[in-house]
Amino acid sequence: MPGVEANVYYRNVIDAVRPENYGFMVECQVGKNESRRWTYLPKAEDAGKSFDMKLALVSDREAETTTVLRVVVAPAPVVSSPTTGCYLPLSANGTIRS
Repeated sequence: MPGVEANVYYRNVIDAVRPENYGFMVECQVGKNESRRWTYLPKAEDAGKSFDMKLALVSDREAETTTVLRVVVAPAPVVSSPTTGCYLPLSANGTIRS
């Protein structure tokens, strides 16, 4: 959803005693790869778009495994005002968008 940060923490994608002994490489058109996570803050123009993300895990034994995930940006929610019945588009922080 635009304005809501998405994160993939590497510690959560591997069941290992010492995940810091592994290297994580991410290939994706959006977001950025940090030492502990991949992070992405979608913009309003990203709503409805999807992006492939390739996550590779490399061990000190030079073994590698990869997976491809799909990152989908949901549109911002629209809520109804119970008093007026009108629909108000909300931003990620809950304020009304103009």
